Amino acid sequence: MLRDRWSEYKLHADERPKMRYEYFVSGTGEFPFDMLRYDSCWPATGEDAAKIALPFGDANRRKVRSIRLRSYRPPTVARWSSFTWSVGTENL
Repeated sequence: MLRDRWSEYKLHADERPKMRYEYFVSGTGEFPFDMLRYDSCWPATGEDAAKIALPFGDANRRKVRSIRLRSYRPPTVARWSSFTWSVGTENL
């Protein structure tokens, strides 16, 4: 089930928006930057942002990276997969 791939947090009644999602994306090679815009998501920490910006060279080409992201919308799992990146609730 796709819903098992991310965590959903209900925010307080006086907060807007009402939900926040947190999930990991894992993959190798160049990070699909357009997905940040497409899923309206952002890195959860500065460390996660640094993993996104990791130089794309021979040493990092095969290295699997897991990056924790947050959003106010659920992730589009199939679109991440089209970039060969997977979505899950745990760091690989």
